[in-house]
Amino acid sequence: MTQLLQIFSIINKKYADTLEDAERILPIVEEAIKNRKRLDLSFEGLDICSTIFLNNFLGKLYLSFGNDVDQYIHYTGFPDNNTVISNKIERLKKRALNRDAYHEIFNNAIGNA
Repeated sequence: MTQLLQIFSIINKKYADTLEDAERILPIVEEAIKNRKRLDLSFEGLDICSTIFLNNFLGKLYLSFGNDVDQYIHYTGFPDNNTVISNKIERLKKRALNRDAYHEIFNNAIGNA
């Protein structure tokens, strides 16, 4: 059975934009993954979902659990025709799961600056 977790109902605001917002959601989702429970993680009701929030929430999940995140978490509730959040999630996932490659790219860019 899949449980619905609506970010808006936990942070009680339309902007998921702070480290504190991420820290309120993270333990709930970590517990679900550890217990092998499936979640529909809903972004419905959010007007803004910042990179800071996503990095400190989903970035940490992917770094901790790798591809298992996708086995248990399904993302829903994106505004119609708005791919900004889903694109951010895909970029973040790619970077977290390929951390060494992106770390090397960053170091090379800084070294050449």
